[in-house]
Amino acid sequence: MKKIVKIIGWIILLLVFSSVGFAADNPKIGFLGYFIFFSLVFGGTFVYIKSHHRKNEANPKIINLISEISEKIGQLSIKKNLRLRKISKIKTIKGTLAIEGIEVDEEKITALLEGKTVLATQKEIAEIKGAIALYENIHNFNPHSEKDLLKAHKILMGDILKNAGVYRTSNVGVGNISQIVHIAPPAKNIPALMSNLFAWLNTTELHPLIVSSIFHYEFEFIHPFLDGNGRIGRFWQTLILYKWKNVFEYLPIESLIYENQNKYYEAIEQSTQIASSTPFIEFMLEIILKTFTS
Repeated sequence: MKKIVKIIGWIILLLVFSSVGFAADNPKIGFLGYFIFFSLVFGGTFVYIKSHHRKNEANPKIINLISEISEKIGQLSIKKNLRLRKISKIKTIKGTLAIEGIEVDEEKITALLEGKTVLATQKEIAEIKGAIALYENIHNFNPHSEKDLLKAHKILMGDILKNAGVYRTSNVGVGNISQIVHIAPPAKNIPALMSNLFAWLNTTELHPLIVSSIFHYEFEFIHPFLDGNGRIGRFWQTLILYKWKNVFEYLPIESLIYENQNKYYEAIEQSTQIASSTPFIEFMLEIILKTFTS
């Protein structure tokens, strides 16, 4: 806290001196005008890096959902059901691809899982194989490692993007052809934002169900890659949960998100509007609970 206060102090000092100097040269605009201008220029990046949406309320709804999910975890046992595990993996891969508009049937996913040849476009095969490789490597990733997240993106998008495994260097808007629904943070801020996010992940004492949901939301808000953000964000939530309880490796959460895709994006948008991850946490916990009974 002292360090943050000190940084803020230096920024204010810089703003004052910059404003005084320019105001002296341009008296018509005045000190106040230049102070506001330099506040935006110098302070903007600092505020952007430090301002996140981790504000959330562990309201009765969230507490009850956590309790119900914990109860379901204790009742579920799928270690010996290999067929169920395979079906869940197929549904997970199909769901996470379908959310991104990549429609593939389960037969193609099954065939590629079994090493068979399928009739499809080169890009379609690359999309499926990338997702399969990502989820098959879930045991090898550390959810608290930023380097592992970059490796995960490389595995997922290596045959699709030339710059897979590195953060974007250009600014992007999130949406469809007709509408931009979210302007992602400037590319120059991505390294600091992601470093800050992982620093929080490595120190927070919140419940894993809440932590994974917050990380998922903030990752999508930052949108650190040119492509593959949705798939990586959903996978990283599953990874965090898997490291907590390994049963999550076999739950097709992504499939349920796809079935509730509109509500998924609504929850993201609502959380952004109120600068709180609470709506997204509630949505994801409801989805996770439904996954146990699907």
